[in-house]
Amino acid sequence: ARVIDVKPNGLLVLEARKHMRTDKETLSLVITGTCRSLYVAGDNSVLSTNLAGLHVAKEHEGEVKRATKKGILTQIFEGIFAF
Repeated sequence: ARVIDVKPNGLLVLEARKHMRTDKETLSLVITGTCRSLYVAGDNSVLSTNLAGLHVAKEHEGEVKRATKKGILTQIFEGIFAF
């Protein structure tokens, strides 16, 4: 993770990114949160339990995502026959 901001009260805003690529699929995980500087260990690590406002975002790209996307005709029929 890296420090992306330091708040006036001394809290650190951290962001960690992990990218994984297998075959034609790409998965990205983004974790953000804030912590006190005293929670940073000697090896510059922070436990996830010490992060406040923890936010995890998963972004997926590739063939599987494109295959699961509905086509225009399916969207139209679902809009008409929504009952």
